[in-house]
Amino acid sequence: MESVLQNRITPEQIEQLSANEIFVFGTNLMGNHYGGAAQMACKMFGAGGVSEGIKGQTYAIPVVLAGVERVKPHIETFLDYAEAHPENRFLVTRIGCGLAGFTDEDMAPLFARAIDMANVTLPHSFWAVLKREGLYLPDIPTNRIAPYLIKELAEGEIFVFGSNLWGKHYGGAAHLATTMFGAEWGVGVGLTGRTYAIPTMRAGVDMIKPYVDDFITFAREHNEYRFLVTRIGCGIAGFTDEDIAPLFAEAVDVENIALPHSFWRVIVSKG
Repeated sequence: MESVLQNRITPEQIEQLSANEIFVFGTNLMGNHYGGAAQMACKMFGAGGVSEGIKGQTYAIPVVLAGVERVKPHIETFLDYAEAHPENRFLVTRIGCGLAGFTDEDMAPLFARAIDMANVTLPHSFWAVLKREGLYLPDIPTNRIAPYLIKELAEGEIFVFGSNLWGKHYGGAAHLATTMFGAEWGVGVGLTGRTYAIPTMRAGVDMIKPYVDDFITFAREHNEYRFLVTRIGCGIAGFTDEDIAPLFAEAVDVENIALPHSFWRVIVSKG
C-alpha cells in the first residue's frame, strides 16, 4: 500500500526480530500455542505458555473468544502497553484471522487507535480495511495530525487542551498541560506557558463553539506556533468526537493547527 510507510507494515514473514522488536500474536486463554503465528511465537520468540501479555519477545492477545466485542478489551490493553513502551517496536500479525475464525474486516477496526502509534506495525490487509472504512486517512498530511500521545513539545509547539472556566486542571490532558507544559492553574481560557486552554466543561457544544472559534482566530494570527489539538471535550466533559470535531471545520485550512486523527475522520466524513 503506497500510502502507508513501509516501516508501519508488518512483514508477511517474520523469521527473526531485532533486539527491541516484539512479535504480537493471537492466542487462547489457556496459552496453548498450537498453530500459525502462535506456534511460531512459542518456538522462535519465547512465548512459552503465555495466555496474555508480554513474554520473551512476544505479546499475546487472546482471540479465541465468543465474539469481536470480547476481543476488543484485550486489544485495548495491548495498545495501552505499546503506548507505555515507545522503546519497543510491536509487529502485529493477522491476529484472529486464522484458527479463531475472524476476518480482516472484523479485526482491523479494533486497531484503529494504532494508526497514530509509530511503534506499532499492522498487516497490509489491516491497513487496507482501515483505509476502506475511512478510519485511516492517507490524504491528510502527517504534520496536520496531532499525535495520539504527546509527551514532549518541539520548539514553537503549543499543547491545546480542554479545560474549565475556573482553570482547575485536575485530570487528563489538563493535568498533563499543568505538570509538563506550563499551563497556569486558575486560567481556563487561552495561552499560558506552552499551552492553550479551551473550556469544554459546558452544557452543550454550542457553548464550546465560541471558544473554539477564538482559538482558530488566534492560531491564524500566530503562525510562529504549531498548535497540537488534543481530543478536547472527549474525556471528563463527556462529549464524543462526533460532537466536537465539527467545531474545528474552519481549522482545516489553517496549516499550523494539527487535529487528532479521530477529529479528521469525522470532518472528512461530513464533507
